[in-house]
Amino acid sequence: MPLAEATALTSRRTPSHIEEHDPCSDQQALEKVARRCHRFSPLVGCEDMDFPDTLLLDITGVTPLFSNEATLVEQIQRSFKRWKLVARIGIGNTIGVAWARTRHVKDADDLDNLSITALRLPELIVHTLFHLGLTQIGDLRPISRQDLQERFGPILLKRFDQFFGDTPEMINPVLPPENFIVEWELDYPLSDEVAIRGIVKHLLERLSFLLSRRARGVLQLECLFKCQQVREIIQVRLFRPSADAKHLQEITQMYLTNIHFPAAVDRVCLRALQHAPLAQHQKELFDVEPNRQDSLQIAALIDRLAGRLGHHAVVQYQLHHEAQPEMSYRVRPIVGKRCPVKYSIRKTNNASGLGLKPLDRPLRLLKDPILLKVLGTAANGLLTRFQYHGCQYQVTHHWGPERIETGWWRKRGICRDYYQVETERGARFWLYRCLAHESWFLHGVFD
Repeated sequence: MPLAEATALTSRRTPSHIEEHDPCSDQQALEKVARRCHRFSPLVGCEDMDFPDTLLLDITGVTPLFSNEATLVEQIQRSFKRWKLVARIGIGNTIGVAWARTRHVKDADDLDNLSITALRLPELIVHTLFHLGLTQIGDLRPISRQDLQERFGPILLKRFDQFFGDTPEMINPVLPPENFIVEWELDYPLSDEVAIRGIVKHLLERLSFLLSRRARGVLQLECLFKCQQVREIIQVRLFRPSADAKHLQEITQMYLTNIHFPAAVDRVCLRALQHAPLAQHQKELFDVEPNRQDSLQIAALIDRLAGRLGHHAVVQYQLHHEAQPEMSYRVRPIVGKRCPVKYSIRKTNNASGLGLKPLDRPLRLLKDPILLKVLGTAANGLLTRFQYHGCQYQVTHHWGPERIETGWWRKRGICRDYYQVETERGARFWLYRCLAHESWFLHGVFD
């Protein structure tokens, strides 16, 4: 549904929440749910589509463990309700039949009477079949396979045979998460912090060995200290996957300096909450690192800053396609979870594709525009003199205007004329005139 249509359907009294569609995040969330479903089947996967929204579970030989299929379906529904998710469940002899029963008729014994959309065909082929009057799966049987192949290509016959089990269809599995856990049970409670740090060091060496054997690196590490009846938990977040025991020990010690144990410790447990494959790089002849983002030194610096300041204090700004300047970026922490970086070989002038030059935007953008005290204007309404932070500035040059206006669907639309101005002292500012109130604001500084 287009955004304009969705906005028109919402009530003005009811506040609406709009987020940009992110297919990659949707697939990651679906795979996360798939890993949870390994408690019901050893083989769990996602449907083979560009934008999957269906989980596939192979329950062959599993139902006796749950008494029967109805009991299994009931337990799955209860689990999804506990996860605050709504699921439609269908069971069939083939993937196609199970998929169709989640969207059409669950108890459909006559498969020929199901809609042609149950074959998981592309939208264009479905539209053509409906136009020809072939609305049910059984309508395809009188037509020769050669005619169907020539008219619709191999996908129609492939889905038809998979639906009835004449062609096998494999499930692309989502592997269950690997658990990397090391722990130390003490015979007697220990209160010596130096000894506790030694235990943590030993456990980190064991954990690094387990991770290195599987070519994995930890991104988020949980350290649990059981102090008799109280549990103290710290979480160590890293910028990039690491299995280096020395580096993990250095970062963990920073977090340990901020913790105070309320009682003696009788158990220490380290667990890798998030881990990822270790990146393998071939060293350069002259030890030159062309990509600074993957630099080991930069990653180590970010980890130390997060250890000292907290992982929420080390953030990254991401450009967002938005005309309104103060909404054209997003802030997210960069430790503990790496988002895939998208590269493009197509050269553009800037990330937003607006055709702007690097110097068309200030290096320092204020979080909130500042209302300026106007001391003088020209005959055409342009600002000639203003006051900012107690200082008066005389404008000698200006460039603009650049009109920035939001769409009609915004409840609080803006209409601004931006100018680059240079003062007699050589300072350059990014100002705009609010056309609704005829007031001037400072929004950026060209340092």
